[in-house]
Amino acid sequence: MPTIFVSHGAPTLAIDPGHTGPMLHHLMESLPTPRAIVVISAHFESPGTHLLTANPSPATVYDFGGFDNRLYEIQYPAPGSPTLAQNICAHLHNAGFNSGIDSQRGLDHGAWVPLLYMRPEANIPIIQLSLNSRAGPSEHFRLGQSLQWLRHDGVLIMGSGGLTHNLRRIFARSPTDDPDASVEPFVQFLFDNLSNRNFENIIRYDHHPLGLEHHPTPEHLMPLMVVAGASIDSDRWQRHAGGVTYGLLSMDAFSAG
Repeated sequence: MPTIFVSHGAPTLAIDPGHTGPMLHHLMESLPTPRAIVVISAHFESPGTHLLTANPSPATVYDFGGFDNRLYEIQYPAPGSPTLAQNICAHLHNAGFNSGIDSQRGLDHGAWVPLLYMRPEANIPIIQLSLNSRAGPSEHFRLGQSLQWLRHDGVLIMGSGGLTHNLRRIFARSPTDDPDASVEPFVQFLFDNLSNRNFENIIRYDHHPLGLEHHPTPEHLMPLMVVAGASIDSDRWQRHAGGVTYGLLSMDAFSAG
């Protein structure tokens, strides 16, 4: 299976697809049909460990507030896969990662919002794997490497975060402002280094002049580290244009393999 990273943007993507929704739909259509999807979302973090959701019927979680009421009526009733979650947990444990099972958690908006467009039928089992909030890019890259076996088992590894994500700057802008000129150079930096297999530059993104400007906190870029690690043997990366929202959020997606 290939691997993918998607930018999920604001929860409003669920009711305002813009350029991003059709792009996500076409991206998923271009892939082989997976038997399951493992989602690494920026909105699922756990301190000191990596948790896997093992709820056979995960709820649609509205982990946001103050948005259009229509968002809270959306359901994404995909099944889970407790057996696969347990298998992944065992693999991670054997690889030296502190891992565990969360049998209650549902799907946060980092998972279900893009999946509304990618698999509207909601008929593929979804498992979420948490970020370790106490670990940095190197551990998450190694985490991805330890998940490579899933690609040979028909499982799609999907990171969901943001190629750029600085909410403070977004709130300081006017909605009518043009896209910020700093977005494209940073997104192109990420894509070029993935394509050229310069993974150390990806891990050390904060050394780029725009790295901390676009990611003052790391959680929205950590899923890309996992995808990069899982794709270390891939010789072809593609960039899928999703536009820019709020002037500063790149909505592009990357795929490998």
